[in-house]
Amino acid sequence: MKSLVFTHLSPEIIQYKLPKLLRNRGIKTTLFCLKNIDRDYYGEAFDEIYSLDLINLKLFTVVKNVAMNPRRFVNFFYKLFSVKPDAVISECPP
Repeated sequence: MKSLVFTHLSPEIIQYKLPKLLRNRGIKTTLFCLKNIDRDYYGEAFDEIYSLDLINLKLFTVVKNVAMNPRRFVNFFYKLFSVKPDAVISECPP
């Protein structure tokens, strides 16, 4: 089975439609996201969802969340670097 990984700050509608189409065709889709997402809505499009559940990307917020939940950050980056996809589709800043 082929697999695709999507990485986004917070997914938008186009990042929902493409993975849903690919998932229906039998391709495993995984999402890595930094911000909060609606897991029920995006769960239909992705087989696996990994998120840091950040409210925003300000330095204080990130440091506070790392200090409060260090295990979540370690697990997130472990999964990010250990997955071996066939292709990666990522969003970059403008």
